[in-house]
Amino acid sequence: MAHTARLLLTVAFLGGILALPETYAQAPAPRTASEAPTPATRPDIAQLVGDLPAPLPGSDVPAPETGWEPEFLRSLPRPPDQPRSLLQPAPPATPPANLEQYFVHDPILDPPQWPKTGWFTDVQIDIIHPHVFGNQWKVPNVMTSAGRSVNVATGVARLDWTVAPRLELGYRLLSGFGEFSLSDRGFYTDGTGPFSGPAGNFTRTSHLGVNYTDMDYASREYTPWVNWTMKWRAGVRVAYTWLDSTVSRPFNVAAAGNGVYADRAVNYTAGAGPHFGVGLDHNFAQPGLSFLTNLDIADTFTRIRQRFSTATTTLTPAGNPARGEFKENFWNEVPILNFRVGLGYQPPNYPNIHFYAGYVYEFWWQTGTESNTARSHLFMDNQGVTLSAALDF
Repeated sequence: MAHTARLLLTVAFLGGILALPETYAQAPAPRTASEAPTPATRPDIAQLVGDLPAPLPGSDVPAPETGWEPEFLRSLPRPPDQPRSLLQPAPPATPPANLEQYFVHDPILDPPQWPKTGWFTDVQIDIIHPHVFGNQWKVPNVMTSAGRSVNVATGVARLDWTVAPRLELGYRLLSGFGEFSLSDRGFYTDGTGPFSGPAGNFTRTSHLGVNYTDMDYASREYTPWVNWTMKWRAGVRVAYTWLDSTVSRPFNVAAAGNGVYADRAVNYTAGAGPHFGVGLDHNFAQPGLSFLTNLDIADTFTRIRQRFSTATTTLTPAGNPARGEFKENFWNEVPILNFRVGLGYQPPNYPNIHFYAGYVYEFWWQTGTESNTARSHLFMDNQGVTLSAALDF
């Protein structure tokens, strides 16, 4: 039985081998060239994505001359490289600003009715009556070389009228850039009269000297009011004052009395600080005639030096009159106010000349005030007539 099974398997294997050529023979015949299918081709990028947008401005970058680039890369937009400055030549150097174009005559900023530009000077004469006042200016305990304590309280005599000149020199810029100026004002006066003090009746003589210098920048401006203009200034003021007052009487009269024949008080000030001013100018219908008013104020930080001295009829061992002196120095703030009002005139045929006449008032605070002990309080003012003549070169 097993022998019969092996025989059947052998016959089946040989039969399968003999049938193979017949199977291949039954395969379909190859097709002709006309019947063969078209080979597949790669689709173009335009068929896949549709119509492409136009290239962006500035994207016309030439393709490299060498090397192959696929078609779909050449059809893509080419944005400009950033930053573009790396691919462009450097811009030409910017020429420096021409500052001279600002300093030219401007019909709006330099109208003909305003003072001319360039150098100018102003000479001013004030005829004033100074006055020094305060509730006290004394030292109760000046010790003499003989050991005597004397109360020195001289006060100030009535001062005479005097003249206070003021000279200003400056330069006025074009294009409404304003002006720079340097000015100086000062005066000196004295006065003599009788005096009745704690030591008896005396003859009193007082002297007063004042001087200050201003370094300013000023500018003239339009205003919302018709025919009105404004001029403001700002700068620095340096101020000095010197005041002394002496009371005396004959030696023999003093010897017959309380023995004091001379007292003297001196007050020096030197200070500096900011200075501000504003003025208004109104032009009348009459050609060349105008109304002027001006207000100035300075706040000076001042060093004040005071000296009180006395002389008596008491003789020292050397045979000289016994004397005594008291000195004190301190700081204080001394504001200064100056107010002017009057009329101005500019001759129509001479526009570079200006005249002015009016009233002036000036007040000085705390010129001899000692704040710590309230021992000394001095104030000063002056007022009078002011005359001015200005010339534009």
